[in-house]
Amino acid sequence: MDTRKTGAISLRPTGNSQGGHFFFSLTSERRLNRNRWTLLPMPMEVIDRVHQMAGKGFMSEEIDFYDGNSDKNEDSN
Repeated sequence: MDTRKTGAISLRPTGNSQGGHFFFSLTSERRLNRNRWTLLPMPMEVIDRVHQMAGKGFMSEEIDFYDGNSDKNEDSN
């Protein structure tokens, strides 16, 4: 079996007893539910991808975009 992997940003714990988390896939732009993951540093490619999604009018009721100073980006929503 090949390892499946995709770049994603952690959103929040699922609240289930297995300790899962919700993630936002940078590839499919969908929410994922995973019980296992590998924590990695935030590369510049991820930051650029989030800016790209925000710039193309990406809309979501569940996701707010913040800058590096924890200030909400009102232009993205």
